[in-house]
Amino acid sequence: MRLEIFGEIFSSSGYSQHTRFLANALFQFHDDINLNIPLPQGWETMVNDKEMSMINKPPVKDYTAIFIGQPQAWRFVLSNKPTKFGGYIIFEGDSIPLSWIEYMADKRVDWLFVPSNHVKQALINAIEAYKTQYKADYSYILDKVYQIPHGVDDTIYKPNKEVLKDDGRLHFICSKGWRGGWNDRSGIAYLLKAFIEEFHESDFVSLYVHINPAYPCNLVEELQKLGLRQEDVPEVKLEMRYLTYKELNEFYNQGDVYVSTSMAEAFNIPLIEAMACGKPCISTFYGGMSDFVTEQNGWLIGGELIPVTWDLQYEGTQWLKPDIQQLQKVMRNIYEKWKQGDTSELSAKSANALATSKEYTWELSARKLLEIIQK
Repeated sequence: MRLEIFGEIFSSSGYSQHTRFLANALFQFHDDINLNIPLPQGWETMVNDKEMSMINKPPVKDYTAIFIGQPQAWRFVLSNKPTKFGGYIIFEGDSIPLSWIEYMADKRVDWLFVPSNHVKQALINAIEAYKTQYKADYSYILDKVYQIPHGVDDTIYKPNKEVLKDDGRLHFICSKGWRGGWNDRSGIAYLLKAFIEEFHESDFVSLYVHINPAYPCNLVEELQKLGLRQEDVPEVKLEMRYLTYKELNEFYNQGDVYVSTSMAEAFNIPLIEAMACGKPCISTFYGGMSDFVTEQNGWLIGGELIPVTWDLQYEGTQWLKPDIQQLQKVMRNIYEKWKQGDTSELSAKSANALATSKEYTWELSARKLLEIIQK
């Protein structure tokens, strides 16, 4: 049976990474796949051999469609009458939009795929809210929900001891999109504030934040809004540029501890990529990463659940505002132990982080998806 995967692969967004890595992993076990994606000018130079083969597949009448995108766009694929249809539900918050429910209840939709327990619970919460508000019970759609985690390609993201850190500092790192401001879901502003207020020039510690260019902002202006200038905090390196997979792997390997102050996540791909490089993580517990970040492979920080009132797509949901003091305490404790030469906890959590990442590869996700489809 032909698999038609609908999505996009030519950016560094979460949807793009999901489509690209899942399709490549699926191709190892099922080579009759067509990537049905927008093709920008010069796309031929931006794909590998597998992707070229999947993009150039001739059309067929009978196929199973897998859609990686928001439900309101599913109708464009369903109108072509695929033999079977599965759509991914990817949302950050405690309840998905109620407007999505009827798309998911469509009888032509055979499978609903969620990447984490967090998203599944958000779907359950939405169904309950819909029942209360509209007196209609759609709980039966939970019978077609399957959990397929996002993953990591461990042939790309892996420990690399050849990446040298010669400045004698402990390195905290983060890679995330940031549109700027305190209300951005990434929580980058909270990380910057915590680090800058906790550490001083006398501390041999640095923070390196890579901003995903898929979510552009003016870094100079955003720092000014926070009352900061880059030259005032030389121990903080903040930059926004496109990194190849090789460069991103090197970035992760330059760090000692990855920090995620995200206010909500459907899964958190950058975090699992850092873990695949053997980096333990400081992370908020609210979101898909709570499936795999524990006190054995990282450090969990709490916060306060707050209603989202500034973003139309997420309005009515709750996000977690990170506890800055908790974050500072954890980072300080890690640093002080490292400064005293006690790296036992850091080493143990690093090993556990690497081991955990092996349970969340794209290959395993692809196998699980194919098993569900083939049944």
